[in-house]
Amino acid sequence: MTVTSMPSTEEEKKSGGSMRLVIIAVVLMAVLAAGVYFLFLKPKPAPPADCTPATVGKASNCQLGETPLALSDTIQVNLAAGHYLRIGLALELNKSVTDSSTISPAPAFDAAIDLFSGLPMDDVNTAKTRDALKDRLAEELMQIYPDNQVLGVLFTQFVTQ
Repeated sequence: MTVTSMPSTEEEKKSGGSMRLVIIAVVLMAVLAAGVYFLFLKPKPAPPADCTPATVGKASNCQLGETPLALSDTIQVNLAAGHYLRIGLALELNKSVTDSSTISPAPAFDAAIDLFSGLPMDDVNTAKTRDALKDRLAEELMQIYPDNQVLGVLFTQFVTQ
């Protein structure tokens, strides 16, 4: 090699330095693109579906707690033909409910009054109809209480006269 064909050391430093800058710029752009994706563009997971009587105990957000919340009061509901129904309720709570004192019994009693008022006594006394009414009440309570707090209902008293 002749002296004129040998690269100078300054040219080697410039070409190596610019290559290093290009690599750093590419890596920074990749990190920035990943950050933008994870912060803004990544699809959000679907919110858990509302519980229905069919999904209670099956879906992960519809697991029953240890013990039902027995509502301390009973209510009397007027039935047809001068009869009445005295009913007590217990709410089957979701396992995720940690403080049952935050659950008001008023919406549950209101839904029960709306459902049972004016029904013939023969309808509420048959087991098949009573079970169907309990299922309807459970569905209504699932809609009334937010965040799948209530998953079912139990009758603690059920007296007709």
